[in-house]
Amino acid sequence: NIRRLTFAEAEEFPHAWTRDNRAVIFESNRNGNYDLFRQSIGQREPEPLVVGPSEDVMPQLSPDGNWVLYRSTERGERRLMRVLAGGGRPEPVPVPVKWDEFQCPARADAPCVLRSIEHDQFVYRELDPVRGSGAELARTGWSPTVVGDWAISPDGREVAIPNHDPRNAKLRLVPLGGR
Repeated sequence: NIRRLTFAEAEEFPHAWTRDNRAVIFESNRNGNYDLFRQSIGQREPEPLVVGPSEDVMPQLSPDGNWVLYRSTERGERRLMRVLAGGGRPEPVPVPVKWDEFQCPARADAPCVLRSIEHDQFVYRELDPVRGSGAELARTGWSPTVVGDWAISPDGREVAIPNHDPRNAKLRLVPLGGR
């Protein structure tokens, strides 16, 4: 019973579902640059979540379902941002390190995870949507990446990382903080 959700002639990429599984949160360039939208599966048109001059991509729903975290780039400056899941004014998330990417697990009592690159290593830290980056959870050796090529487990206990070797492809599972 497959059906089409969006009808715009645009590039659109889904990244998250709402907690009630009734709407998809996605990025779309339907307005000329990438903005964030939420669309219920029964709606014909999406609701704007974050629309503006910046490129807003990679939305992730916080584990408690209250926030949408996303990457915003404007004039070459990349920032980690948050907006209430129901919409509202976007706000920056305080992140003192030069971060790479972030992901959020499905489990409500597990933190999101922020990945940074430091001294040829990936460093994984807790990420709170309001307080920002927190305690270090794990470190691994750095390897070349592709945007969005790692995943956090639904319970937030480990991340899966590919090695991108076409002759000997492997996934590594890295435990986070002994949790």
